[in-house]
This record gives sequence, C-alpha cells and structure tokens, in this order.
Amino acid sequence: MKNPCTYILLLLFLLCTSTNTLKAQRQSVVDSVKNVINQVEGEDKILPLEYLFGIIFRSKPDEAEQVANELQLLYKQYEPKVAEVKHLKLHMALANARRKIDSMYIIGLSGIQEAERIGIDSFAGIFYNDIGLYHWRKGILDSAIIYMNRAMEKNPRTSRFVNNNLGGIYDERGDLVNAIKHYELAYEEAIQLRDTIRQASFANNIGIVFRKLGRQDKANEYFLRALTLRKIINNRPRQLSPMYNLALATNLSIEERQEWVEQGLSLARSLNDPFGIQMFLSAQCVLLNDQQKYQEALDVALPLNRDSSIVGVLIKAHVLEALGDSYIGMKEWTEAEKYIKELGALGKQRNNTAWLQDARKLLLDVYHGNNQPNNYYEIAFPYYKLKDSLDLELARQKLAYLDAELIDAEKEKEIASLNNELQRKETRRRWLMAIAALVAIILSLIIYLRSRQVKTQKLLVEQEQKNAKALATANEQLRSLDQLKSRFFTNISHELRTPVTLIAAPLENGLKKHKGQIEESLETAIQTAYNNANKLGGFVEELLELSRLEAEKIKLEQSPTDIHQYLQQLFFAFESGAAIKNINYQFDNQLSEKTIVQIDKKRISKIVNNLLSNALKFTPNGGIIVLKAALQGNNQLLVSVEDSGRGISQEDLPHVFDRYFQSKNKSLTTEGGAGIGLALAKELASLMGGQLTVESEWGKGSIFNLTIPIEMVEAFNQDASLLIEETSIITSPLIAPKKEGKAAHKILIVEDNHEMQQLLVSLLSDNYDYIIANNGAEAWAMLESNAPELEGLNLILSDVMMPEMDGYTLLEKIKQHKDWCRLPMIMLTARAAEEDKLNALRLGVDDYLTKPFSTEELFSRIENLISKYEEREAFNKLEVQLEFESTPSADIQWLKELESLCLAAIDKRLELTNNYLSIQLAISVRQLQRRIKALTGMTVKQYVQEIRLQKARHLLENRVYNTVAEIAYESGFNTPAYFSRLYEKHFGKSPASYLE
Repeated sequence: MKNPCTYILLLLFLLCTSTNTLKAQRQSVVDSVKNVINQVEGEDKILPLEYLFGIIFRSKPDEAEQVANELQLLYKQYEPKVAEVKHLKLHMALANARRKIDSMYIIGLSGIQEAERIGIDSFAGIFYNDIGLYHWRKGILDSAIIYMNRAMEKNPRTSRFVNNNLGGIYDERGDLVNAIKHYELAYEEAIQLRDTIRQASFANNIGIVFRKLGRQDKANEYFLRALTLRKIINNRPRQLSPMYNLALATNLSIEERQEWVEQGLSLARSLNDPFGIQMFLSAQCVLLNDQQKYQEALDVALPLNRDSSIVGVLIKAHVLEALGDSYIGMKEWTEAEKYIKELGALGKQRNNTAWLQDARKLLLDVYHGNNQPNNYYEIAFPYYKLKDSLDLELARQKLAYLDAELIDAEKEKEIASLNNELQRKETRRRWLMAIAALVAIILSLIIYLRSRQVKTQKLLVEQEQKNAKALATANEQLRSLDQLKSRFFTNISHELRTPVTLIAAPLENGLKKHKGQIEESLETAIQTAYNNANKLGGFVEELLELSRLEAEKIKLEQSPTDIHQYLQQLFFAFESGAAIKNINYQFDNQLSEKTIVQIDKKRISKIVNNLLSNALKFTPNGGIIVLKAALQGNNQLLVSVEDSGRGISQEDLPHVFDRYFQSKNKSLTTEGGAGIGLALAKELASLMGGQLTVESEWGKGSIFNLTIPIEMVEAFNQDASLLIEETSIITSPLIAPKKEGKAAHKILIVEDNHEMQQLLVSLLSDNYDYIIANNGAEAWAMLESNAPELEGLNLILSDVMMPEMDGYTLLEKIKQHKDWCRLPMIMLTARAAEEDKLNALRLGVDDYLTKPFSTEELFSRIENLISKYEEREAFNKLEVQLEFESTPSADIQWLKELESLCLAAIDKRLELTNNYLSIQLAISVRQLQRRIKALTGMTVKQYVQEIRLQKARHLLENRVYNTVAEIAYESGFNTPAYFSRLYEKHFGKSPASYLE
C-alpha cells in the first residue's frame, strides 16, 4: 500500500462500524473516504473504494453499484486472478441489500464456480452462505442448512455468522434445541474475538429461543446481557429490542414490566423512532389488559390500529390481539369478534401458526361468553387438535434440551475427573515420600466424587419426576381432546335423529295409509326411501351406541330367548341378498331346539347383522357364506360367520376392529365404509363379557368368531315376533325388455347396491334399454367376452365404490380395449372430492356425477354423450376415397406452440399464470381455458403442472443435476418436498431414486 491515507481511512471505517455512529457522523466518514479516493491513484484506490462500498451499499445501492463497476476495472488491471470472484461478491451484497433473492441465487452459483476454479475456499464459503440465505428466505429450510454447513467448511473464519444463520433457520423450523446450540456457538466465538456488536445480537437471539422453550428466567438473563453490551458500545437504537422483550417477560411483575415500557418509550422518543414508539405502546396495551384496565387499553390500541402506515406486521398482530382481549373483558362480543377474525386472517396470510392459534383461542372465549355453541364447536376441534400437537412438540423440545444439558453436565464431570486424576499422578511423581498426604488427597477425592454422584442421582430422579409430570399433563390434554370429539359426535348424532325421524315417519305413514291406492312404481320408490331412511337412522344409532360405550352408560337388557329360533331369523333376513348373488348361503345350527338362554337380543343382533352384511358385501358371486352356532360347554355360546371372499390383508388384520379404520391397501379404498360397524361389534362383545376375533388369509376368505358367556334358563312362553328388521332387497332384471317401434338406446348399468339399481332402472326404463351388472368384474367379463346382449350398447353408467373391481379399474380397462374404448362412460358416485374427480378425468371418463344427483341433469348428460357417440361412429363408418398429404392439424400446431412457450417460461423462471399465457398466445383467458380443456381434458393449472413434471422427468433420467432441489427449481417448483410428493404420486417413483 503506497499511500498512508488508506491507513487513516481504515481507522475511520472501523470507528464508524464499531460504534454505530449516527447518520451525520457516518456521512462525515463517507466524505473522508471520498476525499482519500480523490487523492490516490492506481492500485491504492482499491482499498478506499471497498471501504466506501461497505459503508453505502445498504443506504445508497445505486451509488454503490457505480463503485462496484469502478472496482471491477481496477481488479482486472491489478488483481486479475480474483477480479471476477470479487466483482461477484460485490454484486451479491447489492442483491442482498435490494432483497433480490432470485438474483442472489444466480450470482451465488456463479461465485461458487469461480471461487472453486481459482481455488480460494474463503470466497466459496461466502457464496455458499449467501445461497443458504436464499433458500432460507424461500422457506426451503433443509437446503438452507446444507449450504450453511458447506459455508462453514469452506470458510471457518465466518463461522459465527453462519452459526447465527443456522440458529435462525432451526428456530423457524421449530427445532429449538439445535437453534440454541448454534446461537451459543456463535455467541462464544464472538466473545473470543471480542466482537461486542455480534455478541449482543447473538445474546438477544438466544433469549428469544429460551422464551419459546418456556425458560423465561434464562431468556431474561440473555436479554439483559444484550442490553448491557449495547449500552457499553453506546448502540442506543439497538437497545430497544431487548427492552421490548423484557417488557413482555411474563415472569416479571407488572411494575417491573411497566418500568421497561417507560424506559423503552423514552429512548424511542429521544431517537425519534416511530416504529420503536409503536412497539412499546403495543406492550403498554398488553399490560393494561393484564390489569383489567380495558378502556385504557382501547384508548392506546385503537389509534395504533388506525396508524397502518407506521405499524409493522408484528406490532399489528399484537395490537389486534390486545383489542380482542379488551373487548372480551368489556363483554362487547361483536367488536371483539371483528378484531380477532382480522388477527386470524393475518395469521393465514403470513402462514403464522401462533397468530392463528391466538385468534382461535380468543374466538372460543367470545363464543362461550356469547352463548354460540355451534360456532364454539366449529373452532374448538381445529384449535385443540393443533394445540395438542404444538404442546407435545414443545414438551419433546424441552425434554431434548434437558437431555442435552444432562449430557453437557456428564461431560463436565468426566473432564473434571480426568483433570483430578492427572493432578494426582503429577503430585505422586513429585512427592513420592509424602505418603500420608497422598492418602489424604485420595480419600478427599473419593468423598468428593461420591457426593457428586449422589447429587447427580438426585438430579436425575427430579428430572424423571418432571418428565413424568409433563407426560401426564400431555396425556390428560389428549384425553380432554378425545372427550371433546366424542361429545361432538354425540351432539351431531342427536341432532340427526330429528330429521331422520321426520323423513321416515311420514313415509311409513303414507305407505300404511295409501297401500294399494297408488301406482306400484311410486310405492316402490317410497319403500326405497323409507328403507334408506331406516339405514341412516341405524348409522346414527351406531354413533350414539359408541358414545354411550365411551361414557359407560350402556346397561345390558337381557331376557330369556330361544337362541336357536332367534339366530335362524337373523340368518333368514339376508337370504334374499345371498340369492341375488347366487351365493351358497348355509346355516350350520348345532343348537338344539328350545335352547333358552339369558341374552341381550338387541346387542347380539347388531353384531351378527354386521358380520353377515360384511360377508355378503365382500363375497363374490357363486361364493359361500356359513353362519355357525354352537355351545361350548354349558356357559359359552359360539357364533361364527365364515365366507369365501377376498379376505383381509396381513397389514390390515390387526386394525380391523379399530374405530374409523380404513384399509391401507390403496386398491381397496374406493369401497367406502365408515369404520364403525366392526369397532362397535367388538366393544359390544366385550360389554357382554365375551370377545370377537377374526381369522383371515388374503384371497381365501375370513372367519369371525363371537363367543359370549350365557346362562341357561327353563322354557318359557316367547312372543312369536322377535322384532327382527328384515332386509328389503328388490331384485333387478338382468336385461330390459325391448321396446316397440324404433330401437331404443342401450345402457349398461354397473352398480352393486340393489336399491340404487332399482332407482336407476325406474328412471331410465321409459326411454332406454338397459343391462345390469352387479360390480366392475361382472361388467368387464361381459364386455371382454362381447356378450350378445351388449349388441347396440351406447353408454356405460358406473358406480365407483364396488367390491371385486371398482369403477376406476373398470374405466381404465375399457379405455384400453380396442372395441370399447370410444364408448362414452359416466361415473356416478358419492365420492365428491376433487382428487377423485381428477383421477376419473385423467383416466378418460366422459362425465362425472356425484350423489345426490338431479334426474334432469342425468338425462341431459346421457343424451349429449349418446348423441356425440353416434356422430363419431357415423363419421368413422364413412369410406373416404380421396387421399390428402398428411399435415399437422391447427390444434396440434397450437399445442406445440403452447408447450414451447411453457418450457421457455420455466427456463426463465417466470410464473405461468392464465394471464401470462393468454397474452403470449393473443387470446382471452376464457378461450385459453376452453381450448386447453377441449384438447387435453385438463385445466390450465393441470396442463402446466404436467409440463413441469415431464421436464423434471427428462432432467432426472438424464442426470442433468445432482440434487432433487436443483431439479425442482429448474422445473419451476418452489418447494422440493412438494415436488417430490407430486412426482412420486404421478409417476410412482420418487425423484431421489433416480440419483442413487
């Protein structure tokens, strides 16, 4: 360095950055630096220009960019080897200051390549840190951690900054133990380097994490450290943050917190800091509410809420919460609800779970105080579900931190023990003759270690007791949530009983009063509605029965019963259903007639009816079902139901009696079921002192065994009516009769529910011929064999949830068949979820209707599809003699243009919105949506997603990149985790498997 001015400049710069000088002082330093720049030439100009850039790049980025360009010319002339990497470093700082995080990512990648090319790891470490910051701001926390660790490996000198960043990342991730670990590493290194500014900042960060862990006492200790350090270096603006944290410390008295508020307000006003003033005023609102001074709190909070130009998002949330608290305290429920809902909307917008939970908690207070039970239950379930999850996670974090503290204590103990041993050996070597003194030292050491051991054991016992207490509290909270859920289902079930009664009773009365006076078809329709109203009532009764079991309010209602006759009538109730499916239905009754026992007939019928209906549902045509009844000794009744159905997989077998259980086998999830029947049957069996077990092998059927203790009684006069509700099943003809005159269109109806078959037949029989198939397997057998009755078939109307073969599988097979692939198909199902519709549309379904449906809509869609089908078939039969040169259609050319446009936008990292595509293609948004839907069957969003997935597949198969994250970003996805889930769901293979 040729000019001594640069040394003076260095001192000025250090003074400026280390004492946090005010703007006037900082401007004085800037002027001094510029004066030095004007006095030097050539290589000596580099250092003062770098100092100038460091002072102004945040406050004056445009001027700093000019300085960076001037430095680039000097680097190329005097430091050609590092010129490019230093230039990239300057522009990275500018991109960071301007919050251009996408530019940071591109510059960072270039910087790493350049730094590794010239072999300077320290520069590479800086760029790895910046790319880590990019991923952090994007919310890609796993990638941020990876890049931060690489930064520390490449440039250990920046480890305190990187550890501080890692602390923030782990904090945002919810891993508080690792957050504290990295913050403390940064803090210790700042102490070693005497970096007081960073030491204060890191201490404040540690205090915030300790507060989240519930260690407010330790948090206060670190806030006070941060405040003291900032007072030492006279950094007055930065003193506001620890003061604010102390003002919110819940373990301090109201008076102490009020003192911190007043100190903070005084300092903020002396600094003329509007944001700081608002911050401490919001803390004042909290204090006033804690003292139940609600009107005074409102007088402070309402002006703060109106002054949106100054109040930041964090303070806005605190003010809204304070307003809600104040109005709740004053019992002004409408005003409270308004501000609390605004807080909840802010929490959703910022994806802040804490704010959202605070809003839900306050709304529960509002709805409880205002007597709004419906609204209360609507909020209570998500609030307590998330609260339990967060509480358990916090408890786990606290235990993990305490375990880490114990590990550290053990390490300190081990180190102390080793030091003592070394000291003892050294003393022994030097003082071989002092045997008496050596013995005394050894005895002292033994006593000391013994006392330490006793203390350690005592601490461990106390910690185990605390852990047990915390787990007991967590379990109690889970039980409370479960009770809340049970009360909710009980209330809902009771509410449903009234409308079910109002449906069933008029139907029953009408059937009895007008029997024989109305048309047979209308009477059948009313009977069907009545039967299904009773089924719905039965389902409601099952929910209530479960709630009674939970509350232990069920008492057995035993009565003398002829068990032989009773089981026989239960068996005959399902005989007609078995006959329809041509099932070999047997009753192996090993009980003697007039076997009179004391049983609860109502509960026995619930169990047996559930087992028989399940067997009937899952046994294919031509199968076998056997109901067996026998006595085991004189006091045990055995009732078993055996079927030749598909059985239960080993994965599902342990869970079949769990409440609300759904099969883990994805191929079986379309069969429905609420998961209540078997759970109720199991608990009823236990209530009667018996047990319900199952034996099953996949593909070979199942055996359910019910054993209950019984008491034999003498013969008695039993009422002939056992009050068994017979199952009403209406048989449907296989093929409809041909109509006179013009040939009718023919429809194949694929439906396993016989009452739904009858309903569809009654709706369609006046206008169409029809064929009935009881499930997908039966329909496919007819289609594959090209059965004669299928001649003239125009359309297929299929359910989704069916045994043996569901509607999705049938649809997929039909669309792959050369003869039937063009035949239109409508899916008719109770599954209305968007993903189910998309699954059907993706497989090529022509239309999709959800139950309940409008008959007019059904007729309209059938007519439209059949009309289009006949037009296509007529066109295909034309024999065109002329031959034309093969040229791509306008639609194909348009799709190619659209695909190229999407790929180009993905490469440029542009957002592919409807407006962007419509502008580029010079059409309206509605035309764009209609044309893509007509040509591909997909929405614009689905089409763009398909393009991105196909691009990702190409990149993975050709191994263009080495990480899943790089593939995700290059394909236009913002989150690697979401990309991985979507890709595996779409292609059946995870992206990571390509890179192994």
